[in-house]
Amino acid sequence: MHRSFPVRVALPFVACALALSACSGSGDTVVVTATEVVDPDSGEVYTTVVGQPEEQSARKQDTRAKESDWRTEYAKVLDNPGSHNFDLPNPTGIALEYAPEGHYRYALVEANGGGAPELLLSFDGVDEMSNHFSRVLLFRIGDGGSAEASTSILTHGASGAGGYRATIQASQLGYGLYQSEHSSGTGAGETTWCAIDGTEIMPAEKPRDFNIQFATPLHLAITWIPIEDRGPLERGDLTVALPETRRGPAPDGAADVVAEGTVAMKHGYEIRPEGMPNGEDPNSEYLLLQLDAPQEFTDYRASGDVVTRDTDTISLGGREISRYPRDWGTEWEQVLGKRVRLTIGADAVHFQTDTGMPMGALRVMDFKDVEVLD
Repeated sequence: MHRSFPVRVALPFVACALALSACSGSGDTVVVTATEVVDPDSGEVYTTVVGQPEEQSARKQDTRAKESDWRTEYAKVLDNPGSHNFDLPNPTGIALEYAPEGHYRYALVEANGGGAPELLLSFDGVDEMSNHFSRVLLFRIGDGGSAEASTSILTHGASGAGGYRATIQASQLGYGLYQSEHSSGTGAGETTWCAIDGTEIMPAEKPRDFNIQFATPLHLAITWIPIEDRGPLERGDLTVALPETRRGPAPDGAADVVAEGTVAMKHGYEIRPEGMPNGEDPNSEYLLLQLDAPQEFTDYRASGDVVTRDTDTISLGGREISRYPRDWGTEWEQVLGKRVRLTIGADAVHFQTDTGMPMGALRVMDFKDVEVLD
């Protein structure tokens, strides 16, 4: 005897189609004609009939809708930019007085480590000396699915020729943003990495030295788009790129190097059990990329020397306790314990020539690409 009936399976986020033929203990042949998958959260049932093309399930439609919802939410922000409050403090301490011009621009960045990108909305203004600056709000998609504005702003803009500049950079890690200040003449200044916690923008470390004319690890330049141009938003394209900077002495055609490993934190006493070289506290923390195996690197030095040697660690950052304490590269803590693949230009590779910590680890000026693998 043949008996045909659907099989119901309670599986979260899985849809199955089965065609089975088996004999029951009574000798009956059981033919599965369809499967029903029960969503354990909503109780909703999705049915697939065996032998027929699978219909587009409501779950798949919902997933696609969620993927496009952030575009819709950000489009609403761009449709009504004047409804948002830009008269907010900059958490890094930048305080400039300028009047709004009524022009808005936007950018798409990754600042929360994954999921939907974040929207930056820039409100342009001018001060009494005709210097142009902009206040920038950050928008993210909240738990309710709506766009939420930050409770503080960042700043970008410029005074006259050879004068003050404020810039904002995204991070190759996809966590946080950089608020930078520098002189347009020398390019020298400071940059502060700011973490994003919900709608808060918070400086996560003290300012570090910065020169916009030279490569700085993890910093990505942001391109600002007029709000009338919705192309990047509709395509979901991040509006960031590697900055144009002065390059090192590596010869033309020198190959990039790819390094893969795990982000680790080690104390000074683990790296130098025989003692710290310059009186640093042995409890100082150093962030390293621990390579899967020792790897050969070549350092093309400004003197013309070419040094090739093996190492199994790359210096990423740290929190050093000493007479002159310093924090740098602490954004790498966001991916501590994760596997990372780095693509490094030949002119960005350097072996240390001093006794600074972490001893023996490769120094890298910047990265062509950073991939977090897990």
